[in-house]
Amino acid sequence: MTELELKVFLDVTRNFFEKLGSAPVEMGSPRVIFGQPPLQEFSGLIEIDGSSAGYVCITMPRGMLTALLLAVGERASGDVALADMVVEVANIVSGNARQSLGSSIQISNPTPIMGAQNGPSLPTPVFVAPMRWSDHEGHLIIALERV
Repeated sequence: MTELELKVFLDVTRNFFEKLGSAPVEMGSPRVIFGQPPLQEFSGLIEIDGSSAGYVCITMPRGMLTALLLAVGERASGDVALADMVVEVANIVSGNARQSLGSSIQISNPTPIMGAQNGPSLPTPVFVAPMRWSDHEGHLIIALERV
């Protein structure tokens, strides 16, 4: 993964929350881990292919997604609505990243993942950036290899 790719994904995630017009998001510095990152209750997984290949994942706890639903005017808060919301966030982040990175990468439709043990095996190293918003902490996980 290039520094530019990392920066683009961090920036577009930050921009998503800023456009909500509510509480600002605090994006922490990404840390590198050489194992599988823990997922939270709901995750949106995006497969990346092209000049870099791997995965980008947005993972959030139930409370964060419930607050996001309320921020966008949705009242539903069941598991289906929460899974749809995390997929929507992942879709917006990946779409905006694709616009910035151009045709050098292809991005799949996001896949919802419910539960901490249901994710795929990610290529290492993995960059994990905490995102704190509305008293909740989720994570942006980036696991890309140059091809």
